[in-house]
Amino acid sequence: MLNQHIRTPAVRIYFESLGLDVTDAWSFFKLLDSDGGGAVEVEEFLLGCLRLRGHARAMDIAKLTYDQTWLIKSQGKFQQFVEEELQGLNNKVTALTQIFGEKD
Repeated sequence: MLNQHIRTPAVRIYFESLGLDVTDAWSFFKLLDSDGGGAVEVEEFLLGCLRLRGHARAMDIAKLTYDQTWLIKSQGKFQQFVEEELQGLNNKVTALTQIFGEKD
């Protein structure tokens, strides 16, 4: 529904008056759907529009860049940890298999 209505002149003018660029309706919808429920409730819509209005400041972009970099590094460390633990488990299973032999 949002995709249909977002293309109407009245809705475009309304969003422009709020300082919102909604050229990508799907991304806009995902940003409004704060609880991830697949629907945008009235409260989510209103709060989302207020939160998203105006232009991004350099500080906003810098914070996003910092947060994204931190997430990537943290995910990489976690992935390395999981790989090492799985390798350790694999080694133990292999050792146990050799000790007790494979039973079919």
